[in-house]
Amino acid sequence: MVGGFHAAGLAGGPTLAGIYAAWILGFFFDGRTGVSIFFVLSGLVLGMSLRRAGSVTAWNYFHFCGRRFFRLFPAYFFSTLFYLALYFGLWDRAAHGLPVGNGWCDYYLRDGAWKWTHLAGNFCFVSQSLNVATWTLRVEALAAFILPLLHAFSLRFRGKGAALMLLALVMLSFSASGGGTRLNLYLFYLGYWIPPLIENLRASGHLGKIMNNGWAVALALAALAASHPLQVNPGAHIGLLLAGLGSTALLLMILLSSHPIFSVLDHRVVRYFGKVSYSYYLFNLLSVDLVQRVLLSAPTDETTRRLIIEWLIFPASTILCLAMASVSFYLVERPFIRLGGFLLPSFTDPNASDRAKATDVVPKA
Repeated sequence: MVGGFHAAGLAGGPTLAGIYAAWILGFFFDGRTGVSIFFVLSGLVLGMSLRRAGSVTAWNYFHFCGRRFFRLFPAYFFSTLFYLALYFGLWDRAAHGLPVGNGWCDYYLRDGAWKWTHLAGNFCFVSQSLNVATWTLRVEALAAFILPLLHAFSLRFRGKGAALMLLALVMLSFSASGGGTRLNLYLFYLGYWIPPLIENLRASGHLGKIMNNGWAVALALAALAASHPLQVNPGAHIGLLLAGLGSTALLLMILLSSHPIFSVLDHRVVRYFGKVSYSYYLFNLLSVDLVQRVLLSAPTDETTRRLIIEWLIFPASTILCLAMASVSFYLVERPFIRLGGFLLPSFTDPNASDRAKATDVVPKA
């Protein structure tokens, strides 16, 4: 979804075919909704990890944050250096009518001459001048620090207290500007509550009514579709709220349902994409930008060249990005994940409640 969204940003005209290509990519591959699904999914997985650790202490808090550092930062660090190397190679050049500064990846060049503050700002997740996707990493990094505290609050104040915390996070998002970090933090908390929600449904006897319920899946997809036109100002907050609720419902149905449509998630190709998905995300904007430059160099007339760009940029950038992500995963991402696991081995608190551990057991019909 994010890849199609990025490709749509470089399609869209001047031909009628290009307008249709951009509309198809922009509607069915809405990147904003895709990021919302990812944040809720991240909250689900991180919440399960926190429950295995039991109560929040100073030790397991820094343990959790340290493992997230090894998971997120090394691949981001090397990808940012790779972006920077290419920027220097393209400095003050025009690539077949596409001036540097007009592509997805050339944000820092629009701010004037190169400064080391660009690199420092990106490494600290403060600036997205080298990689536009950095803003989502800033949200992830902040969630790594805040979610354990929300977990501690949830353990202390169950029921109404946790509901009030969710409401407070939603209100905080409504006070944030569009695209701001605060706008997305409540999505992690929604994902965090999926396992306890399953446990409560099981205890109340309502689980069977939801499992394999086609209407529930349809409602989840309808909420996501409705969020698409609203995730632009002035309806961004409502759109994000719908995207969060739809993402939560969709993930809940995927975990509970045995419908054949979800069997595609177990296909080895999809699993491989999942394995390299973080690196894929880091390099996607770059791959779209590079493919655009190559396609613009095709020795054809302008109309034909635009048609090639508008219809080939998505599949071509997907193939290139998958290759770059595979290299990044095996040479950078996986080794540092293993290093983090060696330095900070995972553990389960033997004093964690049976109910907290039970929420990690996701039923599969």
